[in-house]
Amino acid sequence: MLYELSQAVTGQLERAALAEAIYRQLVRVLDAPSAAIVAYDETRHEIEVVLSARDGVVQAEETGRRYPFGVGLLSRTIERRQPIRVDDYVEACRREGVTPLDAQQPHPYWLGRR
Repeated sequence: MLYELSQAVTGQLERAALAEAIYRQLVRVLDAPSAAIVAYDETRHEIEVVLSARDGVVQAEETGRRYPFGVGLLSRTIERRQPIRVDDYVEACRREGVTPLDAQQPHPYWLGRR
């Protein structure tokens, strides 16, 4: 898998194209048609959506969207550098003291690397 991923991303200089190549490999290998690739901007304390996909369809309107650090469970994933798996996203946000990004997200799901 790593060899195939390296082949897919070799020569990809544009971040959007690189994210797309990584996503396509994730779908193929992990069967993860719904996923997001984000970048954390430490200087601005923001999380930027580089790529978001639902059911295999890239959500172009999400690309470039920025969220302040501390909103959503992804902030906790970044802080802890560990994945979080939840059965109820909204309840997990309440327990963690963060505002949910989108209360309509499908449940359960993982945040971070698995």
